[in-house]
Amino acid sequence: MSDLAAFLRMRNREIVDNLSAEERVALAFRLGEADLESYRATHDLTRAAALAHFRRQQQRGRRPCRCMIDDAG
Repeated sequence: MSDLAAFLRMRNREIVDNLSAEERVALAFRLGEADLESYRATHDLTRAAALAHFRRQQQRGRRPCRCMIDDAG
């Protein structure tokens, strides 16, 4: 690993460590919005279509909760 990459990772860790909880949450939301916008622009989608894609992807592979399955059948 390069010295520059190690330095940047250390610097970013120090910056995040010095943020308050509220600032960390705000940063997480900003990063999420930036990622969504990047994906949207790259794939020429509307914001709603990009959000729908990520919601479908999030659900892929999940099994329904047992309490939601009807055992009476």
